[in-house]
Amino acid sequence: MAIYSPLRLRRQVAQRAEAKQRLIVFQLQSVTFALALDSVVKVTTLERLYGDAVGTGAIFITYQGQEIAAIDVGVKIFGQPPIVIPSLDALRTIDPLAHEGSYSIVLQSPARGLIGLPIDSKPSITSIASSAFVPLLEAHSLEQSNNLQCVKSIYAREDRSTIHLLDTALLLER
Repeated sequence: MAIYSPLRLRRQVAQRAEAKQRLIVFQLQSVTFALALDSVVKVTTLERLYGDAVGTGAIFITYQGQEIAAIDVGVKIFGQPPIVIPSLDALRTIDPLAHEGSYSIVLQSPARGLIGLPIDSKPSITSIASSAFVPLLEAHSLEQSNNLQCVKSIYAREDRSTIHLLDTALLLER
């Protein structure tokens, strides 16, 4: 039978009470974002990115030999107008190293299946206490200069940088 001292008991209670959230952290346009790791299917290097030539904002990536829809980050997160991406035929003539160093986060949407999120930085995995995130409504004054969408909460790090936790449901809706 283990003997519990008050100090040992306090440590155990503190460890149990502090729920940590596992996140995948990445940068887009010099802003740091995070997604809950349980919503991520896989992170892979970006094989191919292509889209329509008429500017509707529909983009696609190649993942495990199949074409899947991808999220236009500029439209969904930054509220920018859709960009025109070369069609698949036009992309074949571009240097194959054009997307070197880019990655794709593959997410699972219950309604739409696999969805890609092309990113231009190497992501990392981290654990952050759930209580460290401030809901966006409370932190709105901190983010008035950034017109970011699909963000549900913010974590301010010790180095004064900020991690924006993305709401996966908002990100995946049409």
